[in-house]
Amino acid sequence: MMNRRLFALLFLVGMLVLSACETGNTNATAIPMFPTRISGTPLPTFDSGAARTPFVTPFVTQPPFIVASPTPNSAGWNGIVASRTGGFWRTFAYRNSQGAVVNVLAARFDPSAFNFRVHYLPGQALNIAQWKQLLPNAVAIVNTVFFTPQNLSLGLVVADGNTLAGYLNRNDSGIFQVKNGVPKVRSLWLEPLVGGEAITQAVQTYPILVAMGQIAPINPDVAGVIAARTVVAQDRSGNLIFLVTGGAGTNLADLGSWLGLSSGMDILYALNMDGGNSTNLYLSTGGTIDYIPGLRGIPAVLAVYPK
Repeated sequence: MMNRRLFALLFLVGMLVLSACETGNTNATAIPMFPTRISGTPLPTFDSGAARTPFVTPFVTQPPFIVASPTPNSAGWNGIVASRTGGFWRTFAYRNSQGAVVNVLAARFDPSAFNFRVHYLPGQALNIAQWKQLLPNAVAIVNTVFFTPQNLSLGLVVADGNTLAGYLNRNDSGIFQVKNGVPKVRSLWLEPLVGGEAITQAVQTYPILVAMGQIAPINPDVAGVIAARTVVAQDRSGNLIFLVTGGAGTNLADLGSWLGLSSGMDILYALNMDGGNSTNLYLSTGGTIDYIPGLRGIPAVLAVYPK
């Protein structure tokens, strides 16, 4: 039987020769992902320059993500909501390709215990504390779509069965959706939308970072930007995972590689959301109210509610 070191070497050589998608599953069949290259400027709401979203700058006075009585399980996850099961959070750190440390906060939700809803205010932009005031029953709120300077979505938005913004024609895009009560992260290249689908909640962004457990190719127009990031992912057990990064920031290739190969979260699909100054997260840790605020308001969010 081939030893691990030799297998790893052969695998890396194969990746270079074939120019295929990287994969964390050595038994996986390569999937036909050939997204259209989009020319033009970087993502519309990523800012150039040195300013990045702080990882630990709260709107409230408490230090963020310090829980009075954390309840870690064997994998290092902490309970999100007191007296409730199915919601957990934890932090990670990894080094990006420039050698700088990237902090990651992950919040994981079991769909059997939580509902997921999209909220969109066309033409408006609220900060994460204002969104929490508007949605007092939510235990987590995260930013979603890219948007214009007029605070209008640049991708599909469906909220409570109502289509509020139209489809964005990018083959590297994906959606978070709720269909027939089941939440899912979906690649629109591998699984295009068809008429008549009973989708009640959806937000469309780009690019897909991980699909079918494999690392997706990243289009050159978005590959090189180093910024804070927001990701909505799904693991092989069906749990939904919100991730936000801080520290030095990261590019999408580094983030996709970490999610697919090194995070240990068994990611099946991962979708990049708007990032940079738009990265926002509210998370109830079961005793302390916590925020990771962005440097700008956002017109659309994905919120999590206990069933």
